Amino acid sequence: MRRRCLAVIKNKVLASLYTTIALYIMFLYFCLLYFLIIIVSIVLLKRKIYFHVGTFH
Repeated sequence: MRRRCLAVIKNKVLASLYTTIALYIMFLYFCLLYFLIIIVSIVLLKRKIYFHVGTFH
């Protein structure tokens, strides 16, 4: 009885650990995507500005 209880607790702990790890990985992934989008938009904006400056000159 006691062993079974311990096994259940262990399984629950492992399950929660896996879910937290999965959520953390997802969070990191979304942060990376967000940063990539920001960087790409900044680069594109800079290129647009340079392009406009080049056309004006």
